[in-house]
Amino acid sequence: FPVTIVRGGEVKIQQLLKAYRTSSFDYSCIYLVSSALPANYLHLIEDALARGKKIIWNQNGVAYPAWAPHSYRGINLRLKYGLERADVVVFQSKFCMESTARWVGTPKISRVIYNPVDTSRFKPLNSKRVPSRLLLCGTQQAPYRVLSALDILKCLRDRGFDMTLVIAGRPNWHNAKSEISNYDSSLHLDERVNYVGEFTRDDAPSVYSLGDVLLRTKYNDPCRFIVTGK
Repeated sequence: FPVTIVRGGEVKIQQLLKAYRTSSFDYSCIYLVSSALPANYLHLIEDALARGKKIIWNQNGVAYPAWAPHSYRGINLRLKYGLERADVVVFQSKFCMESTARWVGTPKISRVIYNPVDTSRFKPLNSKRVPSRLLLCGTQQAPYRVLSALDILKCLRDRGFDMTLVIAGRPNWHNAKSEISNYDSSLHLDERVNYVGEFTRDDAPSVYSLGDVLLRTKYNDPCRFIVTGK
């Protein structure tokens, strides 16, 4: 990828590029990530099948009615094409495997390989102080993910906890900045919320250290983390 900042499944591909030689013609297998499919992924699959090459499909989350009530079937149909033709499907968690089986289908061969973390770079910092900083991290693709974090901060402060909120990453919907700002002001949290913006993978360890508690506000996301800040 020529850009500095990549998101979601693209990060996995970025790391693979460091470890494996790539080629448009002389290859033994293709590796596709469901949340970062190239525009020509159908052609890539058909070409691999015609040439007898292996297909590895990395399956992230799938669509479901609570998230996309009117379009989840169409989204999953796009995923189903790759799942059915892959020689092996890699899931990033048992949750992803179960969700896929429920909403898309069960592949012939699959493995659960949890997303790896370099623990020499990503690790809790020693601190005995009382947690006081919430951290919302990542690309926020829907208003509820940020607005619910502001609601959490408001609730905690109303209950007497002296908490602040750091929002790191890009809110990615129409009029996101103005909507967040207006909601922030309506809750009277203007001085208690800090915005970091987008960050690179190299920046991530220092960004994670900005919070004591990492929030995950996404529907059906099984990840729950508590991190220790400085």
